[in-house]
Amino acid sequence: MRVVSMRHAHVPLGELQGRLRAACTESLTAEGWTSLAHDLGQLHAEAIANTWPGESIDLVAAHGQTLFHAPPHSMQLLNAWPIAQAIGCPVVSDLRGADLAAGGQGAPITPIADVILYREHLPEDGLAIVNLGGFANATILHPAKLDAPVGFDCCPCNHLLDAAARHLLDQPFDPDGRHAAAGTPRQPMAQSLAETISTLQHEHRSGGTGDEGLDHLRAVYESMSSASIEDTLATVADAIGQAVAASLEPHGIRQACLAGGGARNAGLESAIGRHLGTPPKQSGEFGVPIDAREAAAMAILGTLAADGHPITTPASTGRGDLRIRAGSWVCTDT
Repeated sequence: MRVVSMRHAHVPLGELQGRLRAACTESLTAEGWTSLAHDLGQLHAEAIANTWPGESIDLVAAHGQTLFHAPPHSMQLLNAWPIAQAIGCPVVSDLRGADLAAGGQGAPITPIADVILYREHLPEDGLAIVNLGGFANATILHPAKLDAPVGFDCCPCNHLLDAAARHLLDQPFDPDGRHAAAGTPRQPMAQSLAETISTLQHEHRSGGTGDEGLDHLRAVYESMSSASIEDTLATVADAIGQAVAASLEPHGIRQACLAGGGARNAGLESAIGRHLGTPPKQSGEFGVPIDAREAAAMAILGTLAADGHPITTPASTGRGDLRIRAGSWVCTDT
């Protein structure tokens, strides 16, 4: 399979953002759940229709919003029916479900897609595709081992950075990591936090509900009560950088390719390079725009699922044999 990025759009969640965040911790009625899933599906439908006006689409792969993840239980909220009705093509969602049913962690699910996206750009000594989302996860790609890519979750990432920004800056995030980049990380606080948040890589499991690490920030705030906001944010970023670099070390990888929202955080990018010993590169340098990488990966996985191919690897998720096709499907007559 070869991939060409033709078009990409970003649509804000708007009022759905608060509703989705609240749904993670608050009780909802049946009406509340169904209306939330429908409205999220409708937003997807409008975004696709506006991005591809009047054009024919063969398949939509929509991941949905992960509201809960604690294998074998996981919720990728999305009502896919409005998408199929508006676009007039099959829609596949809930791409974790088959892996979870086969005893896997259901994550990370992108390693096979990463092979297809990045294989033409691999250096001889390999590359780590590091996605800096709510959790940091990595796919290890070696030119000689592309038939069995390995992926794993490293540590909480934007969960920590954004929580610290809300607490210290009263902002949803640190724009471009400007404050973190302007500060000086405090050791050994950064090292202590790095060791604390590295549970996922030590336990060889995916990150989910309860693994966000937010409780660990209290120790940072208390220890650094007299420090500047910039130094505190730099310390959190440095801890994540240490954890990511440590997770790559056993694989002999020094070159990282960064994607996801955290790739725009200059403080975090600097920390990862500092602890890897090699400045990381941005996904765009390998032909895959930072903001488009996850959407492109889902499109690839949806296409593979449509062709009946497994979309996860046992080495990444720990799943057993698959007897079912990946994804929940809404089919059409067209």
